[in-house]
Amino acid sequence: MSIKPFLILFFLFVSNVVFAGQYDTAVFNPLLRQMKLYSDTLRNSFNQEKRFVYNDSFTLTLQEFINTEGSFDVDADSINTVMFKRSPNNKIRAITWLVADNDGNYKSYGVIQYKTKKEVVNYWLSEKQGRDKKELENNEFSPLNWTGGLIYQIYEFKYKRKVRYLILTFHGMDTKVNRKTIDVLTITNEELYFGLPIFMRYNGDPDPDYRVLFTFSDQTTMTLRYDTKEKMIVYDHLVPAANFVAGSDEFLIPDGTYGAYKPIKKGKWLKLEDFGEYKDLEK
Repeated sequence: MSIKPFLILFFLFVSNVVFAGQYDTAVFNPLLRQMKLYSDTLRNSFNQEKRFVYNDSFTLTLQEFINTEGSFDVDADSINTVMFKRSPNNKIRAITWLVADNDGNYKSYGVIQYKTKKEVVNYWLSEKQGRDKKELENNEFSPLNWTGGLIYQIYEFKYKRKVRYLILTFHGMDTKVNRKTIDVLTITNEELYFGLPIFMRYNGDPDPDYRVLFTFSDQTTMTLRYDTKEKMIVYDHLVPAANFVAGSDEFLIPDGTYGAYKPIKKGKWLKLEDFGEYKDLEK
């Protein structure tokens, strides 16, 4: 039996942001309660049709919520089946969630909010599925061509003198595999896109990846996080559970050692294969 539903709920619970702010409770509390009702049902109902109907209802209520003046500063941590995540500079809020069909295949939904000096701009996300790993790692994508997943960490950095956002995501995928991704979010002239050719596989790499993907067994967990102390992205090395299953993502598990991506000059990130035993997980 798959442990994925429990893991995703736990992941959401421990990762959700808490952002305290003053707001008009008479306006926002009814919307928050309604969103929580819909989101709990779309996550927990055994009826597939009901899950997707409630997903539509949640999306409409979320749209009303984020279009209400002042909502960007409203704490939504009570909705623990949806990921609300902010950038440290509080200019970005990512709201993402997953919905499963009866076959255990997960589809992602979400919206990115960007706070300017004058307004909050909302970018609704649409996941495009069915692409191979090489295509995903070597292309830039729009909000309507999103790779999907729960965005659980956001950190800003500089590339060509502009602020970019490093984002880490978790995707439930299907009954056999999960996926974690290192990606980059950029907003320029109010246009949002994902991916940037900055992830170098080795020193002097002339063709860096636009993003980095890790696919692994549904029956395990994997560390992928930006460590604020080390100022690196730390990840578990993945190996086959046994020699006879080599080459199959559904049998990849952590081996107890770590690698990292280290920021280097000109906004690039260099892969370090051997990061040793990583102790400080900042949990």
